[in-house]
Amino acid sequence: MPRLTAIPRGCAYNPRCPHVFDRCRVERPDLLDAGTTRAACWLHDPASEKRAAHV
Repeated sequence: MPRLTAIPRGCAYNPRCPHVFDRCRVERPDLLDAGTTRAACWLHDPASEKRAAHV
């Protein structure tokens, strides 16, 4: 876990996510629908080109 004073740019999980891609390193995702729940992850963005590879 990063310290609260050292959260990376973009998604806070991007340094340790196995599915990270360029957008994750620049933009912080909002909560998106993820099945029956919600997740702050670009893989759940319907417009994401990476979504198809991980759904």
